Amino acid sequence: MSALDDILEIALPKIRDLAVEFGNDIVDDVVGDLQQFVRSTADKLQRWNGLLAEEKLAPEEYAFLVKSQVALLQMRALMRAGIAQIRIDKFRNKVIEIVIDTAFDVIIPG
Repeated sequence: MSALDDILEIALPKIRDLAVEFGNDIVDDVVGDLQQFVRSTADKLQRWNGLLAEEKLAPEEYAFLVKSQVALLQMRALMRAGIAQIRIDKFRNKVIEIVIDTAFDVIIPG
C-alpha cells in the first residue's frame, strides 16, 4: 500500500464526518468528489509524498504544493445541493487541511 493509500484510508472517515454537516444524503457524493480529485492529482501527490518522506521537501513546501491544487477539488455534490459558495470554499479548505495533516502523520516519523 502506498503512502497515498494510507493517507486516504485515514482521512476519508474524517472527511465523511465533516461532510455530514451538509446532510447524510450527499456524503457519498462528496467522498466521490474527493476521490476524483485524488485521481486527477495522484502523480503529483505521490511524488510530493516521496520527497517529503526523503526530507527533500519541507513540510511547509509540501503544504503549499497541496494547497495549490485546491482549485482542482471540485465540490460538485455540494453545488448540486445548493450550498453557498463560501461554505463550499470553507469545506474544501478543511478537506485539504485534513489531507495535509494526515500526510504529515503518515509520512513524517515521530
